[in-house]
Amino acid sequence: MDTQQEYLDKMAEMVVEMEDEDIADVCQEYIDKGFDPKEGIFDGLIKGMQQASKLFDEEEYFITDILLCSDAMYAGLDVLQKYVEMNDDDILGVGVIGVVEGDTHDIGKNLVKLMMQTAGFKMIDLGRDVKLQNFIDAAVENDADLICMSTLMTTTMDNMGKVIKC
Repeated sequence: MDTQQEYLDKMAEMVVEMEDEDIADVCQEYIDKGFDPKEGIFDGLIKGMQQASKLFDEEEYFITDILLCSDAMYAGLDVLQKYVEMNDDDILGVGVIGVVEGDTHDIGKNLVKLMMQTAGFKMIDLGRDVKLQNFIDAAVENDADLICMSTLMTTTMDNMGKVIKC
């Protein structure tokens, strides 16, 4: 591979093909060639997850496949994120993010967090199964500009409304 586009296409393909063991090497080669880590994240890794999501929507992939694709994406992110440079002047705002109480599904949260960080937001990750008051407390403590809540389960969606009302 020589061009940036070849690397981006390969990273996306490796995410779709669930190649979590080799993707880190490809991402490191990409960086060693001097290519932009943010573009690698958005136009390589996230593009691959979008393709995997499309396969899921078309019922060609199942949730287990999506989890394996996300493992590959995270393996690539571990390499690329180290090279994304941010200083205080680049920070657009502060956000608090977490999965609401009663839910532990965090793939969506992690993707949003990654995109927000790469776009210039400082993100405070509260994790999974977060008590509702913890969102409010963390937002006040960190003078947050926004609160991002995630849930996959319909049984926990009402908890989002409770935080919004506070």
